[in-house]
Amino acid sequence: MSREVYDRGHAAAVLLCHIDRPTVVLVRQFRPPPLINGDNPYLLEACAGVLEGDTPEECIRREAIEEAGIVVRDLRKIVSAYCNPAALTEVVTLFIGTFDDESRTAGGGLAHEGEDIEVVELPFETAFSMIGTGEIVDMKTIILLQALHIELLTGGAKL
Repeated sequence: MSREVYDRGHAAAVLLCHIDRPTVVLVRQFRPPPLINGDNPYLLEACAGVLEGDTPEECIRREAIEEAGIVVRDLRKIVSAYCNPAALTEVVTLFIGTFDDESRTAGGGLAHEGEDIEVVELPFETAFSMIGTGEIVDMKTIILLQALHIELLTGGAKL
């Protein structure tokens, strides 16, 4: 038996929720695989990044500043999971984090890494409905939006 396994390291992602209004911040950026598949390559996603020798918490705080221009206030872990255990060793740790207007800076990604990121703030209900319309197709983002939706329904979170 022969198996192909890709080891790309581990990653972390965060759904950023505004403290004072029912909005979330996502980022839109170019992704080559959807383009290869003939799909829209500009995906709307939760902030995420590959761990670079740091903890998932440290990674996601760094990525939130770089990508969205947001200093995360409170951060809570939702889950650590394999996104494709048939082919990848990668485990992605998912978080929900909060921010306020004073927590914002420029964002937009790092030019020296070739990042050109659009920061998008939208009502949570709009973002959640975009799963059903196919406008949000990134698995980590879908899981985070669904986790927050469940928390809101069960009283575990408030937006």
